[in-house]
Amino acid sequence: MAIVIPLASDSEEEVLAFPGAKPVKVVMGDEELVANPPPAGLLMLVYAAQSDAADPSDQISSVFELLQHVFDEDDYRVFRSYIAEGKIGVDAIVALVSDLVEQWSDLPTDEPSGSSPSPKSTGPKSTAKRRSTART
Repeated sequence: MAIVIPLASDSEEEVLAFPGAKPVKVVMGDEELVANPPPAGLLMLVYAAQSDAADPSDQISSVFELLQHVFDEDDYRVFRSYIAEGKIGVDAIVALVSDLVEQWSDLPTDEPSGSSPSPKSTGPKSTAKRRSTART
């Protein structure tokens, strides 16, 4: 028996990791780049490569594969030139990927700063006592 997995045809849209996500504008220096949402499979591969057991070179290459896919050819060339010139470091690249995922998912990765307080108690504090389990 075979398992059949339907594939998106050329006439269909690729399966996006974040359906309905819009391209994100990324400003680097004087350049304005556009990062398009990635397909779901590519994002899964990036997450898998980030596991603790993964080889560091696989982790790095998966991030660059993602960025190469989300930027068009010219924007990716600009991005790579900033890296080659030492204008962008590892922390900035990690933050970029995190920020892009946050924008595409429309879900903040940080806790909201203005969260509402917990509801106030309306009754007396519990005075339940623990029962002894010893038998005589």
